Amino acid sequence: MWILTILLGLASQQAFATRSTAPDASVAGTLTFASGEYKFPASIDPDVLEGVSTELWAKAFWPTDLSTKRPILYFLHGNHATCGQGSNPRSDFDCTYTNEGSCPAGMVVVPNHEGYDYLGKHLASLGYIVVSINANRGITCGGGSDADWGLNIARGRLVLRHIEEWSKWAANGGAPASLGLPADAFKDHVDFANVGLMGHSRGGEGVRAALNLYREKNNKWKTRIPGLEIRGIFEIGAVDGQAGRVLDADDTAWNQLLPMCDGDVSSLEGRMPFERMISKLRETRKTPKSITMAWGTNHNFYNTEWQRSDSFGCSGHESIAGEGPVSEAQQKIAISTATAFFLANVGEARDENQLGNFDPASDQPAALTGVTRVDRDHYYTNDDVYGIRVDDFDRATGTSSSGEANLAQGIVVANDANETPKRAEIEWKTASVDNFLQVNWTPEGRGSDVAVYTSLDFRVARQMTHMGSKDATDFSIALVNADGTLSTPVSLASYLSLLGPANVNTVYQTARIPMKDFGLPGTAKIRGVRFVFDKSATGAIHLANVRFTVNDASAFRLSLAEALPEFDSAPAQPVPVAENEVVNNTPIPPAPMPPPAPPTPEAPLAPTNPAPAAQPPVGEATIVNVAGVKRSRQMSGGPALEISVRSKTGFPVGDALPVLVMSKYKFFVSRYAPDRKNDTLVFSLPRNMLSALPKTGPMHVQFGQHQAGRTWKMPDYDKSRLAQ
Repeated sequence: MWILTILLGLASQQAFATRSTAPDASVAGTLTFASGEYKFPASIDPDVLEGVSTELWAKAFWPTDLSTKRPILYFLHGNHATCGQGSNPRSDFDCTYTNEGSCPAGMVVVPNHEGYDYLGKHLASLGYIVVSINANRGITCGGGSDADWGLNIARGRLVLRHIEEWSKWAANGGAPASLGLPADAFKDHVDFANVGLMGHSRGGEGVRAALNLYREKNNKWKTRIPGLEIRGIFEIGAVDGQAGRVLDADDTAWNQLLPMCDGDVSSLEGRMPFERMISKLRETRKTPKSITMAWGTNHNFYNTEWQRSDSFGCSGHESIAGEGPVSEAQQKIAISTATAFFLANVGEARDENQLGNFDPASDQPAALTGVTRVDRDHYYTNDDVYGIRVDDFDRATGTSSSGEANLAQGIVVANDANETPKRAEIEWKTASVDNFLQVNWTPEGRGSDVAVYTSLDFRVARQMTHMGSKDATDFSIALVNADGTLSTPVSLASYLSLLGPANVNTVYQTARIPMKDFGLPGTAKIRGVRFVFDKSATGAIHLANVRFTVNDASAFRLSLAEALPEFDSAPAQPVPVAENEVVNNTPIPPAPMPPPAPPTPEAPLAPTNPAPAAQPPVGEATIVNVAGVKRSRQMSGGPALEISVRSKTGFPVGDALPVLVMSKYKFFVSRYAPDRKNDTLVFSLPRNMLSALPKTGPMHVQFGQHQAGRTWKMPDYDKSRLAQ
């Protein structure tokens, strides 16, 4: 136990004072630039989508000085209507262009790809070629299949087709005249060893799909696009799990920009790749993974062509999105974060100082923090040689990941291994140096050398009971020596401001504390980490992924074998699903339950100043038609049962996946009926699924395959009527 003195305040002030500030990426470059558009005739391209017409359509920006090879970035928008009417704001609600290539009289084609012009211009002024892809024909608002529910694999193929064309223009010339340049303008002037991708919403999983498709063994894309290196992927409000396969961004720098008032992808599922990737043990090169969480921002307004807000309200904080048709605030956030990301990761002249915009060891520039609060979750790389875990809270309460007994006093603590990430749930009722959780890495009386590591990292979030509380939660952290003595304690508030939660989903911040701030000699042997709840009078937090990490890896590998203790590394765990959940006739076993936690002497805390969480709207729908289909393209050519569901208020065209829930079964394959009203969704079920359904049961339509966002209530189904 330590005695808190003025030294604690001095240590914290010193730690805070030595933090650097990341450079401001929102400052435009000095290069002049031009832009142009190309649009090739629609055709059925089996390399993109079988049996459906698609087209190659994009708007490009480039520096007018093409005397040197330029890195190139490809942008991909998400799912949206393809026809709209009106202005300021325009209302987009029709999908006729998707299948017919034109819009009804009185309507215009939605230029979904032009929604990032502001970002393309900014990056072109800094030396990038930027290509913003339009996926309207055949894909946007199109019907998925049992192999590609959200058409995000198709989106990935579309991205690769555009890259293939640019590869030809760079190698042989032939750029289209519509760009307003000579045919050989880009010949030898595009650096395909430095390619970046940006995807918004379904476009986020789409660009991840492009990366994975290109890396598959013995695939055609490597021959068609020789020398392609995708160095970084930046996503905005992305979806995850709509492609029927797991899509991550291993060996590639990756960031997710989460809108904290997202009313479309309201489950914030774009954070799931981060959770999967940081649980892996090895990458072939150091590639940081991060999440930036922008408070007050909605899903739509990062695209200036999506001119109506999707948000149904912010949880525990205020919106900064504005009323539309565009949001200058959200443009500033995208420019600051996306530009910093590409400057840091894509290009021969990469500016690694820009990594500080994502690394919580550095402060963010005023140009960003002056717009809104942006929280950060960050991992240097998915490589175990850059970090080693102390506790991932993946065992029974009271036992660390290395099998050692943890210590707790004066608090309520319980491990929850069913959550993603696995976490410790901690509550305290009074502030005291006697209230603590100590996670132990080695047996009592022993410790390990951590001299090679540069920081202690852990992830932390407040529990929902503190939503709306305007006072940041604070506590102290110290390292535990082999003999049980403690290092100089530091205050969490010196490294991050723990507010929120800003969303009904639990999102984490990474706390990164330099090892030098603990005041220990380099020869110290460390047994564990102690979290002391001595600051905030009460608190309730989630704690996850306690690790020692290293940022500067120079000479690190040489000393690794001597320095690291021998501990087993836990394998990556699957994302748990609801018990007895069934997807498209495939039962998914429930995740194994952890051993029961021992009883705790303290009672849980009552909510502290809770704020009402924004709730998604609820509608009503009914079945209007059931039809048997002998051969369904959407169900891999097999027999299907098609259930048409109609809502008087209509169904939105967005990025969250429409899901039909019947009893315990979920069906993800759907399309909009071709009546141009978007009031009817047609869900396709495997024909043999009918026998598995109970005779009667509840049903509803929800948007979001993992966690329901907007929901349409329906009467109970009767299987005898479906069979007719």
